[in-house]
Order: sequence, then structure tokens, then C-alpha cells
Amino acid sequence: MGNHSVQLHGKEIERVSSFCCLRVILDENLSWNEHVELICNKVSKHLGLLSRIRSFLALKAANCLYSSLVQPILNRLH
Repeated sequence: MGNHSVQLHGKEIERVSSFCCLRVILDENLSWNEHVELICNKVSKHLGLLSRIRSFLALKAANCLYSSLVQPILNRLH
């Protein structure tokens, strides 16, 4: 877009570096990199927690925590 402005109904549309729409983050190049990074950070945080407490949990309890903490992040994209 460079220095060109875009208007809709006579009003200038603000240019942003990234935008979240329907829980998906897109950047100005229509790349998902920022979105993927956000998802990876969230999942990593929860997996780190699970790895620290795994030795204290039964397998069924660990699976339950994974299903409630990690899978929803991956299934809903955000």
C-alpha cells in the first residue's frame, strides 16, 4: 500500500501492522506468523506446567489436564 490511503464510505481506513479477525491474527502481509507464535507460547506454557507436575499425577489425570488446558487452545485456534 505504501503511502496510499484506503477509504470506505468517505472515511480513511487506519493502517495497522496486525489485525485479529475471528480469533486469527493476520499481519500486513497476510502472514499467520504472529498468530502461530501466540498459539505456540500458550501451548508451551501449559505443557511446561504439565511436565512439572506429571510425576505427581495419574495418567488419567494428566490426560484430563491436557484435554482441558492444551487441546482447547489448539482446537479453537486461539
